[in-house]
Amino acid sequence: MNGSHLVSQTLQLLDTKHGSHTSFNNDKVKLDHAQLVQTFAFVEGNLHSLILLNLSNIWTISVTLSGVTIPVNEVKESSVTVANITASNDESEKVSIRRQHQSGFNPDAPYPLPPYCMTVLRWKSSR
Repeated sequence: MNGSHLVSQTLQLLDTKHGSHTSFNNDKVKLDHAQLVQTFAFVEGNLHSLILLNLSNIWTISVTLSGVTIPVNEVKESSVTVANITASNDESEKVSIRRQHQSGFNPDAPYPLPPYCMTVLRWKSSR
């Protein structure tokens, strides 16, 4: 199964709600009309994984999910969010993975992705 088919089977639509915030700008790089949310989807049997990256350095971006095999009810969430993109664990623990189990996950509800966030959603489907 090729990647584009895999993504279309896993997620038909990722709808971002961030108004006109479509430019990325820091001291060294300026990108107008940048895609601030990157997604990667994987399927192994009936286990689905979706990686969501918010590349914005200042905006929380909310997304909603729809499709045939969207996450519903039981979802395992792992996320990394830092206040500063250059944070590291070299001298003290500043970066950690927050893991939680969500029962009653609602794909129609806006799901917020904080700045500099990487989130992995994992769920099982009957397909």
